[in-house]
Amino acid sequence: MRQRQHIPSGTLLRPWERVQLDGLLHKGEAPVRVILRAQVLALLDKGKMPLDIADFLDLSRTTPYRIEKKYREQGLKAALVEPSRPSHGRLIDEHQAVEILAMVCEAPPLGRARWTVRLATSEAMRRGIVKKVSRGPIWDLLHEGGLKPWREKNVVHPGNHPVLRGQDGGRSGNLPAPPESQGAGGVPG
Repeated sequence: MRQRQHIPSGTLLRPWERVQLDGLLHKGEAPVRVILRAQVLALLDKGKMPLDIADFLDLSRTTPYRIEKKYREQGLKAALVEPSRPSHGRLIDEHQAVEILAMVCEAPPLGRARWTVRLATSEAMRRGIVKKVSRGPIWDLLHEGGLKPWREKNVVHPGNHPVLRGQDGGRSGNLPAPPESQGAGGVPG
């Protein structure tokens, strides 16, 4: 790791940049990453060593060096604000989304009581609906569709209800009677 020479206190930032950083740090309304970068610059301006700043703010050892370099080369705004990263776009197209939602509306695979995000992800890849996908986009898709199959505790899938099965696993002869509807105040009707 290269060592940086000690910068005397108050020689890194221009006076108007100090005022701008102080305002940013005392308002507390900026994103966390911007505030952390502002803290690094303020500490560097006070003459603190980059490795001490990294330890104090729990950052990687190279972060204060990178922020200082960016400040020196491109100015305060570039040092504080990270450029937006290119989006990868949607990982699941509309056709795949429909197939996955339809799959989750089916009964879960044998041996499973209900769908989980992990199960839906692996099953979508196994069926060839998607080539490769992580659980995040599947969760997002289910959430957008209002589906939470892992929470459906009261859903009865045909053939899975224990009362409907006999001791030998076959259909029970005595099916439970449906509950009578209760009107207002608990009065049947």
